[in-house]
Amino acid sequence: MKDNYTAIVIDDEPRGISNLQTSLQGINEMELVQTAPNAAKGKELILKHKPDVLFLDIQMPRISGLELVGMLD
Repeated sequence: MKDNYTAIVIDDEPRGISNLQTSLQGINEMELVQTAPNAAKGKELILKHKPDVLFLDIQMPRISGLELVGMLD
């Protein structure tokens, strides 16, 4: 088991990102490496950072969270 996990938050609502950032600060084993306001930017960050954990809003404009998951290899 890993000592630390990396995470990315993708949400089109700034409040959603902020709430998750606050929640994750209390978890020593979780490092939030980036956040993204939409699926397109989120995909770039996922491919660049290859996080262990992804917090993803399902309902977003243009590309939904579920569509984003389907786009990942």
